[in-house]
Amino acid sequence: MDQRFLRKPRERAWDAIRQQPDRFTINQIAARAHITVSALREFLMGLEKGGFIEEIERGGLCKKSIFFRLVKDVGHTPPAVNRHGLIQRAASINQVMWQTLRICGDVTPRMLAAHASTEKLQVSHSNAKTFLMLLRKAGYVVVTKESRPGVQARYQLLPARNTGPKPPMITRARRVIDGNTGEVWQEQPELEDEIREGTLLETEDESQ
Repeated sequence: MDQRFLRKPRERAWDAIRQQPDRFTINQIAARAHITVSALREFLMGLEKGGFIEEIERGGLCKKSIFFRLVKDVGHTPPAVNRHGLIQRAASINQVMWQTLRICGDVTPRMLAAHASTEKLQVSHSNAKTFLMLLRKAGYVVVTKESRPGVQARYQLLPARNTGPKPPMITRARRVIDGNTGEVWQEQPELEDEIREGTLLETEDESQ
């Protein structure tokens, strides 16, 4: 698999900005990150309003080419800004389940759902069960106690697979991508993010 596409479109755009921090245009970043200009425009708008980049020059025909520079580098992970420059801090269900699993280590699906749920984000038993099942198949967790009537199986996160704070990404096609190392389990069709924002084309309906 092409290593570029192990990171999401916005992550690739942020990588491209950090590689060319002193002077860049939207077209240059779109080309380097392999995403569409229309998808990138909203991200750059949010970065500018959030104070992460700033306009430094206008040039080209009728001064339509806008040059930016990076003014606030926050590291490998891109700022989760919306188009207004506000940081979006809402955690995903997979993120809170992954964080809970890293803390607890050994859980049943019901335990994971209960401990990961908050007032603002409810994790269902079904979500927790599917999450653990896919992580088991991908080699992240092992079953420490098999299920029996009335008792759920217990799953334990393997220390070697506790790769960092970013949760494994699970696609509609049930492909698991390690959010920290980029490792992929079960090769499947293109990521939904690529179809929506990237340069890949959807060739078939995964839901069929």
